[in-house]
Amino acid sequence: MAEWIDRILYPHPDVDQVYADRPLVPNKVCPQCASTEVARYQIANHLGPRITLTCQECLHVIAVERPSTADSWPPFRAVAYDWPASPAERASRTQLDSGDTPAG
Repeated sequence: MAEWIDRILYPHPDVDQVYADRPLVPNKVCPQCASTEVARYQIANHLGPRITLTCQECLHVIAVERPSTADSWPPFRAVAYDWPASPAERASRTQLDSGDTPAG
């Protein structure tokens, strides 16, 4: 079976409560509280799906990054998710970032 099919077909959970694992990152220290309880896990962000590196003691967000294909997040990923932006989209992003408005 194709590898991508595992991303969209999920069996019904066999447990009453569904939870997400937050695996600890070895040798990582929180710059805020010096704790070693730093976890890397998936989040749904206003910018889209992201992977966060967060201290589990003080909840300080150390890093937020775009997920790679190996992260399997989001489970439903658009075909064009990793494609580069078109020239028109890059131009509109530049215009939005600079605060200019189109002449109309």
